Amino acid sequence: MAISLKRLIRYIGSRSFAILTIFVIIVILVVSAFLPNKFTMTENEWERLRVDRPLVYYLASKFSTPEIVSHPLFIGVNLFLFISTSLCTLKRLRHSRRRDFSKRMAFHYSLKGVFQKPAKVFRSFISYFKERGWSIKHEQSKRGIYLIRVHKGGYGFWGSIVFHVSLLILFITAIISAITRFNAEIILTQGIEISLTDSNIYLLKEGSFKVPDIGILIKSLKAEFSGMRPLQVYGEILLDRNNYRFEVNKPVNYMGLQFSPSRYGVAPRFVIEKNKKILLDSYINLRSLFMDDYFLFGDLKIMVRFYPDFYEDNGRYMTKTYKENNPVFHIIIYREETKLKEVFLKKGEGFEISGYVIMIPEYTHWVTMVVSRDTGTPVFIIGFILSMIGLGVRFLSNERFITCLIKENGEFEMRGWSRYYPAFLEREMLNIKDEVEGL
Repeated sequence: MAISLKRLIRYIGSRSFAILTIFVIIVILVVSAFLPNKFTMTENEWERLRVDRPLVYYLASKFSTPEIVSHPLFIGVNLFLFISTSLCTLKRLRHSRRRDFSKRMAFHYSLKGVFQKPAKVFRSFISYFKERGWSIKHEQSKRGIYLIRVHKGGYGFWGSIVFHVSLLILFITAIISAITRFNAEIILTQGIEISLTDSNIYLLKEGSFKVPDIGILIKSLKAEFSGMRPLQVYGEILLDRNNYRFEVNKPVNYMGLQFSPSRYGVAPRFVIEKNKKILLDSYINLRSLFMDDYFLFGDLKIMVRFYPDFYEDNGRYMTKTYKENNPVFHIIIYREETKLKEVFLKKGEGFEISGYVIMIPEYTHWVTMVVSRDTGTPVFIIGFILSMIGLGVRFLSNERFITCLIKENGEFEMRGWSRYYPAFLEREMLNIKDEVEGL
């Protein structure tokens, strides 16, 4: 049992285990990146995916990237990697740099030759290596045999340690982020203040983070269009009475939360009266700028479509541009499947039907905000930078050993070992021999 446990611990701390596990994680995350993400889709698109492509919907619901990174199994794998890398790092720190360098696994190159003056060549080698910062050990036997051992590139060992530490940072940060992350999409109507704790504002909500009681008010909201899609959405948002400007790709950060605009639409204010009594006075957020939407009132189904720059052409209703030069609401009233009335209303107009007076005194706009919290992002960036520095030091500080043996009869042999870049080792050793011969 003790032997099996020892083997298990040795395997967990091995490089091959860590590489295999990381490779599996990367493959899973790459595959999951191609699945639809409900945070990038509208409600209608997500529902249509469920109806039209149930298999893809199931896979996206269970195996999309947000689902995977918060799954207990993913957290467990990161914890396992953290333990494995910790054992590997401690093992390396316990060993010296010399033991860390394995000649058996290194690249090797050797040279042979004959020198006329062995003692002079011996001194020339020592002088050459000292001038270029090599670590030197040398000795001379009583029989006139000269031996020089030199070493360079030891900083690569510490580059490896820095890389391992950066991996530990990334693994533990992934665990913390998965536990504390928060993603949500909320809908905000311009001019109406709400609290972030109000459950009615959420279209989607994930994560265990308890949101703070933040007052939110969209102060101004505008959009620029290219074709039938908003090119830019921007405006001002009040967070606990603190004013911030937001744009697409320029989110607002407040109390550890990031607020980023996503979708944009129109919200007409419907007022419905009967016998001079107000039965409804509310903004209705139309789900799309370019499609019919509806809401139910009693036994009436009220279809609404917005034309920002309305015009009629031979019975066809269209919009010239997407600037609100001539905003008109096209309204059709149904009772069950029977069409009762069809009207076109501008702001401030109304009509009567079945004893009701329906008016649109004004309209405003709405925006969905993606609200996210990921405390691990800055640490991820630091860990990534450290990993790049560690790898750079590891490969730029190429660790190599050279042994020079000069016999009393002038026979010369130089052997070299290099962790990386065998061609560089060969060229370097040839240059050393040529320069020493010229001294």
